Amino acid sequence: MSIDPSSIPRPNFVPASPVIKPTQELIKQVLTELQINHFVDEEGDIGAPWEGFRVYFMLKGEQSEIYTVRMFLDRELEVTDKPRLLELLDDWHRQYFWPKAYTHVDDNGRLRIIAETQLDLEPGINRELFVFTTRAWISTCITFSNWLNEQLPPAPETEAPAED
Repeated sequence: MSIDPSSIPRPNFVPASPVIKPTQELIKQVLTELQINHFVDEEGDIGAPWEGFRVYFMLKGEQSEIYTVRMFLDRELEVTDKPRLLELLDDWHRQYFWPKAYTHVDDNGRLRIIAETQLDLEPGINRELFVFTTRAWISTCITFSNWLNEQLPPAPETEAPAED
């Protein structure tokens, strides 16, 4: 017997007043309030750069109801590093609830690490909770980056030979 997820009754949940529907403008306002340097990329996504990673703030879904925060680490790894990396990500997921982290092989054949978290905001959200959630997710992205660098230190940068 299969279960149809749509058969589960949806409660008439109404968040604390005042209820807002997040927009890209709201995301930009919140990032400005949090003093987070941010930009809008060529695809219209809002991003924020940090040393070693970028975080994107997006509204997904048919009605832009899914608030998604996605972190892309700048580090590139060899595909042969994947078994060790998967062990590390399993450790992360055992210790922390979010962000969810996974690997992706890019168009250049390099292994990349992506972390993300999502929240269904179909019924709306109050602004204070939206700000709190955004700040918490940014904080955990930073925590994840620091944790990963402790577990898998970046290779030391090689210095260019001095010219005579």
